[in-house]
Amino acid sequence: MKFNQKKFVGILGFMIANKLAENAPKATGNLARSFIGTFTYTEEQISFSLPNYWQGVEFGVLPHIIRPKKADGALYWKGAKHPMKLVHHPGNKPNPFVRNTINNLPESMIEKALEASFK
Repeated sequence: MKFNQKKFVGILGFMIANKLAENAPKATGNLARSFIGTFTYTEEQISFSLPNYWQGVEFGVLPHIIRPKKADGALYWKGAKHPMKLVHHPGNKPNPFVRNTINNLPESMIEKALEASFK
């Protein structure tokens, strides 16, 4: 049997994506859904294409003001009583789910990926 490194990295990437989705905050579910099917890999690297706000969840965000992209625009979201010219975001505490997931990957996951790479 011959070891297939690209297969190993692909299987491991898929397993990590599932684990990240499992551990991601579920406020809307969008972040958790974004992990599955968004990774690419080569023989040496696994890359994830994540929503632009994942870092704010992982590392936290200081209080800030959100303004519309267009000067004459307004902010509106589902559940808002009316459009807003600006929003004072209170910020949020870090939720290091990515680091915690990676640091706590079970050895059995790597063993399963290795085993499947020899087939």
